[in-house]
Amino acid sequence: MGSALVRRLIGLGHEVLITGRSSEQQTNTPCLSYTFHDLNWRAISPIDVLYHQAAITNTTHKPDQDFYFVNVQCAKTLFYDALRHGCRKLIYASSCAVYGRSEQPFKETDANPNTPINAYGSSKILFDEWAIPWGQENDAIVVGLRYSNVYGCGEGHKGKSSSMIHQLMQQMRVGRPRLFKWGEQRRDFVNVDDVVDANLLASESKESGVFNIGSGQPASFNRVVEILNEAMNKNLEPEYFDNPILSNYQNYTECDLAKSTMILGYVPKIDLRSGIHQYVKNILTS
Repeated sequence: MGSALVRRLIGLGHEVLITGRSSEQQTNTPCLSYTFHDLNWRAISPIDVLYHQAAITNTTHKPDQDFYFVNVQCAKTLFYDALRHGCRKLIYASSCAVYGRSEQPFKETDANPNTPINAYGSSKILFDEWAIPWGQENDAIVVGLRYSNVYGCGEGHKGKSSSMIHQLMQQMRVGRPRLFKWGEQRRDFVNVDDVVDANLLASESKESGVFNIGSGQPASFNRVVEILNEAMNKNLEPEYFDNPILSNYQNYTECDLAKSTMILGYVPKIDLRSGIHQYVKNILTS
């Protein structure tokens, strides 16, 4: 998401500075640091917009305290520093993990500290509940984007944190796809290009808040395999196995996009079938 956003911003003529790991997707952009919470702000020119996309996202990561340190405490430090150096517009990545097993479709008002089912989701709702009031208190526009299940080019370095679409594609290049029984888990998959659109719209917002960013059209893992078979010219049957993390697993995600559309003007453009076909084409021809 970060590299896709950087490329779009540069294409629009903006000057962009980034932080990040050397193992991540490379961009022709000055990289300030590996970390984002201890920058030398005196060496950075005043910035108009901060896009904060960094986080620990692997829900199986241990220990849990790492989520709260990186996703909450370090993010707070970043926001305080940016504000002190003149930034009044801060956009950040939240997550639909804040909803846990809430009734679908998820609405922004459904999330509270009791709804997440893992430490990752808990860290995200904690930051949401701090960031929006903090922005209002400090005369800053703060927008949290609750991403659904994002997929698209440039996620290969993410390993276990990459989308199910990416992981299934890689499995199907060498063998059969593997799914938790019986593949009817549903996800609101959203293409990374739509996510970039959402970030750009958020930077124009005159209103703070948290907003769902998805496609609004959930699909089962079985359907993903079906589309991948079509795109890859294969006919592979899934191998099903028991889910070992059932107690903290979201079986179904679907976003209500009414608030995002009304306030941000966000409307997803890429349907799942065409998005997967383009993704496969890009991967297989790269």
